[in-house]
Amino acid sequence: DKHRTVFFLTISPLEEHAPYLPLGTDIFTSSFFAQSSAEELIQKKQDWNVVMIPPLYLGTYVFKFVGSVRHRQKIILEVLKDYGKSIASWGFQYIVLFSAHGGAGHIAVLEEAAKKVSKKYKIKMISLTGKIAVDFLFGKFVEKIQANLQRPLDEKEVTNLKYDYHAGWWETSMMLKIRPDL
Repeated sequence: DKHRTVFFLTISPLEEHAPYLPLGTDIFTSSFFAQSSAEELIQKKQDWNVVMIPPLYLGTYVFKFVGSVRHRQKIILEVLKDYGKSIASWGFQYIVLFSAHGGAGHIAVLEEAAKKVSKKYKIKMISLTGKIAVDFLFGKFVEKIQANLQRPLDEKEVTNLKYDYHAGWWETSMMLKIRPDL
């Protein structure tokens, strides 16, 4: 049913995350969230379908270390527009972009692509990456983190979360959860 199908597209770069995390940290994390979201959506709306597009290892605004692959914003924009055009031409109307990469230019190009595709093809493409990243950095997930830890965070830990944007607690914890073998 083209009116009850959503395409999930994960897009994150290969990027160095210190010597203890894999280059695919961002794509592994965004793929985990896409898969978890798909399972939850299907459980709550059993008449819906989710099509998981294979992950795209693309990103911009990455740290300039060995192992990081940087793409130009216009390349990412054009790729996402092409995906949107194809999916719209098949008669489908919903696309959700997933990314765990917090580079400002990366977030901006995902939002730009979603806006342009939605407007041009009269479908709905969204990226929540920027909203989630801002909410995380402004402490909006502290209560959930404390509940999962089963203890309150002290003042220093809450402050440190505001600066935990690359190869820190959050990304290390995610990799320990989803890919402990790496």
